[in-house]
Amino acid sequence: MSARPVALLLACLLLGACATEGALAGLKRPRPTDVPRGEVETAMAPNALQAYNDYATPGLAFPSAHATVHYVLLGIDAPPLNDDDGNAVPDYVERVGAAADAAIDYYERRGFRAIRPDSAGPDGRPDLYISRFTPGLLGVAFPAARAEGGAFAVVSNALDPSAGVSFASAYGTVAHEIFHLVQFSYFRATDEPELPPWVLEGTAAGLETRVYPELEDIVSSLQLRAWLRSPQRTIADQTYGAQLLWRQLDERYPRLLPAVLARFASHRKLGSGRAAVVDTFAHVTRRPFASAFHRFAVFAADAYGDRLTAYRVLAPGERHHAAVAPLAIHYLRLGRRPCSLTVTFSDGRAAAGVALVYQWESDVAGYASALRQITGRASSGGKRLTFSVPIALARSPRFATPLLVVSNGGASGHLAYSVAVR
Repeated sequence: MSARPVALLLACLLLGACATEGALAGLKRPRPTDVPRGEVETAMAPNALQAYNDYATPGLAFPSAHATVHYVLLGIDAPPLNDDDGNAVPDYVERVGAAADAAIDYYERRGFRAIRPDSAGPDGRPDLYISRFTPGLLGVAFPAARAEGGAFAVVSNALDPSAGVSFASAYGTVAHEIFHLVQFSYFRATDEPELPPWVLEGTAAGLETRVYPELEDIVSSLQLRAWLRSPQRTIADQTYGAQLLWRQLDERYPRLLPAVLARFASHRKLGSGRAAVVDTFAHVTRRPFASAFHRFAVFAADAYGDRLTAYRVLAPGERHHAAVAPLAIHYLRLGRRPCSLTVTFSDGRAAAGVALVYQWESDVAGYASALRQITGRASSGGKRLTFSVPIALARSPRFATPLLVVSNGGASGHLAYSVAVR
């Protein structure tokens, strides 16, 4: 059987995990070890609300340097039990502990708030439980306001232990759930953390690869599909799909994300969070967010150009009118022939970013192409930009995939523009 239908099904399940986690966070959840024996829920495929199994057999605890990993040795909730180093602890459990230690070390070095100690488990270190999950879910974290004994996390007993290319990485999943515990620690233990999904899940997914930059988890690629299919929608409507933006912002502005979390914790009812993020960025960097967002738009065109869905294909002689939503991007494809195009903004372009980019293919077979830009000429007080594709450039066999990138880095208001192609 072809693997493609399976991949599409998994993509749907994984992209739906955020809604499930949000629903679960609304319940006061006991830890897997604390459910009375007669009330234990265990199944080969736990339902979406249950998410994972309670422990039907006595649990064990493995203390790593910074966390405590809980597991069982019997039943369907047990992790793989191979013990190659012969220390009486399953290697899978040790990998989960090592992943938690690496993530906690990284987040603390970066200046994020320390995870709040809990009152359950053998000590105050964060608790991670290993259990069997419903298909498509990899892990879940509960804030202190919704968890008995304080915040805790649970991860699947079937994660991929590969250190490089993987599917449902153990290292990435643990780093993701640990970052949720970090997020929760910005809020009072009695409060429900109020983070919009594009911040809650987008930052956790983005920080996985900051902890483990060598990872190439196929799950991340699947999670990005929703945004790659519709970059013309505000990225604040995304969940896991916002990870690419947060990853790049965190690489360039490492002080931003701690400040964003502190902002959400100190100001309630921030809605979509677009204005909070834009304002916090300006406060931390002393720069406008629009320029950083446009840099991200160009980066995505370079790194994911073959997977991005174009907003429109522009033909010679065409005049196109549109409006870009806040924190959204229009990618407009052009033909390879020489042309001149003019982009006009009716109300100015303070929040706008515009670039005409193309791929310059290597003259050495097998080598990657390079993204290049054509500089525009401004007029009408900056409201109009004119770009020209020279004849010699357009006729070169190395000239490929010209793309007009129009971004709106503002927190509110659609950005109206028109394009005339000659």
